[in-house]
Amino acid sequence: MSVPGRMLDAMQSSAAPYASWVVNHGDPPGATRMLDRPRRAVVRTRTYGGWTVRVQLYVIATAPGWVCVQQDLADRAPWNAWVPSSAALPV
Repeated sequence: MSVPGRMLDAMQSSAAPYASWVVNHGDPPGATRMLDRPRRAVVRTRTYGGWTVRVQLYVIATAPGWVCVQQDLADRAPWNAWVPSSAALPV
């Protein structure tokens, strides 16, 4: 399923308002580095609702083997999630 990042909000369940959020794998081990400028990437990952999605998101930080992506969500601050770097293809 390929869904624009902002379209994920339409898939939210009223029982689980976070269902469309990209799963955060937790803080990575080792040094992290914030990017001077966010970079777009196509990310293939899962949501808390159980969907596998392919979305364009901003990569805002990196760590060995990981990237932190920022997901825009309606009516709240952006959601940041660490995902494996192999799941992100630069645009």
